[in-house]
Amino acid sequence: MVTTTVKKWGNSNAIRLPSATLNRLNINENDELQIVTRDNEIVLIPKKQINSIDELFENYTSDYFGVPELDWGDHAGTEVW
Repeated sequence: MVTTTVKKWGNSNAIRLPSATLNRLNINENDELQIVTRDNEIVLIPKKQINSIDELFENYTSDYFGVPELDWGDHAGTEVW
């Protein structure tokens, strides 16, 4: 178990997380964390980074037929058709 102290940071309070803890969880500087409070606990959950369109839709299970294909008219320049 690791202990840390709440400190003043501008108009807010902050805690410092040990680098060993961050390394073990593969959390890097500027990574986003979700903050969840449960009972008398604060839980930090790393927000998953989306690195590709495949990752974005990996859990998508529905067919989408909501919008028909749009006709934008004839091309006016060097668009690829």
